[in-house]
Amino acid sequence: MKKAFIFLALLIISMPSFGEGGVGEVARIYPHNGKVYFRLKNDSCQSQGNSHRYYYFNLGDETSRAWYSMLLAASSTKTKVSVVVSDCTQSSDILISYIYQDY
Repeated sequence: MKKAFIFLALLIISMPSFGEGGVGEVARIYPHNGKVYFRLKNDSCQSQGNSHRYYYFNLGDETSRAWYSMLLAASSTKTKVSVVVSDCTQSSDILISYIYQDY
């Protein structure tokens, strides 16, 4: 049991290192065809590829609805959110792995 707990703790701590990502205030949000598209202001991931692309996620489950609520709240309070993606250099819109907010 102790080994399982240690493994789980290490996995959670290392999760941000599994991908690239960006941090910034929400610049734009729009839902379209079952997906939520958004952009962040001055995030490092956008500078690595096409600057006109958006992050997006599918709006179909409880987690994605929570992400959408988080984006709306962050936008209205002008607080930063962090996104993790598999590759920042894509030329098209980027499907996110997950999104989080530090308090």
